[in-house]
Amino acid sequence: MYYLSVADNLLSGRGMIDSFGGSLTNFPPLLPILLSTISRLFHIDVLFTAWVLNVVLMGINFILINIWLYRFFQHQKIYFFIASLFVLLSTSNLIMHTSVLSEPLYLTFILLFFIYSWKYVEKQAKTSFVILLLIATLSPLLRFSGFAQILTAALLIVIVYRKRFLLAVFLVGIFSVFSLSLIVIWLSLDNFLRYPIFLGDKNQVDFTQNFLQSLRKILYWFLPYRPFSSDGLLEPLIFLACMIILLLILNKKNHWANWLKSFTHPAVFSMMLFTIIYFISSTGNIITAHHRDLSSDRYYVVIMLPILVLLIGIFQFLIRPHIYLENKYLQIIVLAVFTVWSIYPLVKMEKFIDISRQGKPHYYNVYNIHAYQSSATLMQAKRLLQEKPDAVIYSNVPQLVWLHTRVLTNELPKINKNWSEADIIFNLSSWPGERPGYIVFFEKYPYKKYFSLDVLEKIANLELIYAMDDGAIFYVSPK
Repeated sequence: MYYLSVADNLLSGRGMIDSFGGSLTNFPPLLPILLSTISRLFHIDVLFTAWVLNVVLMGINFILINIWLYRFFQHQKIYFFIASLFVLLSTSNLIMHTSVLSEPLYLTFILLFFIYSWKYVEKQAKTSFVILLLIATLSPLLRFSGFAQILTAALLIVIVYRKRFLLAVFLVGIFSVFSLSLIVIWLSLDNFLRYPIFLGDKNQVDFTQNFLQSLRKILYWFLPYRPFSSDGLLEPLIFLACMIILLLILNKKNHWANWLKSFTHPAVFSMMLFTIIYFISSTGNIITAHHRDLSSDRYYVVIMLPILVLLIGIFQFLIRPHIYLENKYLQIIVLAVFTVWSIYPLVKMEKFIDISRQGKPHYYNVYNIHAYQSSATLMQAKRLLQEKPDAVIYSNVPQLVWLHTRVLTNELPKINKNWSEADIIFNLSSWPGERPGYIVFFEKYPYKKYFSLDVLEKIANLELIYAMDDGAIFYVSPK
């Protein structure tokens, strides 16, 4: 919703502001600029543009994944087949590509980075260097996590030219200056000079909890476990510990040496180097509240390919040597197990599709659903805005009102659990100040973060204008 509103406001000439009229400081600008540019070129709505773009990117990303897999596993087709099908059946991947997020395009950048970093480490071709530079320049303009591409590429250059130190320093300098130039200009001109902010609001980040939540979500891709611990964070650690102990018991020094040697392959080394940097960056910088929702695993879907490659390598070098079966029989068993396991992602996908068809809120799609599209309160709000297009609008579901009216919509005062009733009256006594307007209130709303109508009546004058079964519209003015 955030990217859509910024893109629509940019297209409408209001600048890079969101649905509340707030500035674009917490996110980079590339996706809103891309959506608004495509919409302007083809004279289409930004929502339709985002939908088409995601469909195209889903196809491109699947093709790029298969290009990498086929080239790497060209002599081990069974691994290519299993990994490709895993991605195809992934509900997390599907959900990510059916939501207006920066991750689908960022995944494209990551996959291209994997392909061309592999080529660059192998042959040091100028074309690969230029393409890596382009990817590293655009990535932080799409997600701040894109700095991982810059750091990874710089380290790869140093490793490739480790015997020619001065050349390595020169190339790293060139790469860093050009790749950082656009994002530094953006942060300086837009964030720092206009709003004295460099990287947006500082929110609480708990690295340990983020790390545990990431393991929990990744494990959920493979196993339909139901946690017995209160927060579901203990099971991934237990499972990981059991696997490590089992592998330590099974394998000798030569097995571990062969496994570690597999990481020296140019494709695997560059991929894993990026994945480590990205994973640490994501768990160390993303708001912990975003990690708590099990369905919100988009930060890690973009590294699904490296995780699959890592698991295949563990099987190939640390498990396969202890299975005394011919390859053809083992492949039959692996395919049979995978076929049975595939019931799990298919059931998840069926649930997702069924929820979507029923028009219920799910995952990242909360507002563009049938229950709201047919809302009598929303319809009345549209009629009100046709009569009074300059009216100031408030709502307990402001993103919903914006999506269906494209009018900047203000939030209601947010709940502060530390306030007493006297604090509420004292701190909000002047609300809505010099901006009287209309409250579009919905009885059913997804996020209980705003004060109720009973509380608002104590701090402002509320006049009922329209009453519907699913909500009401009030005129609000200060007392």
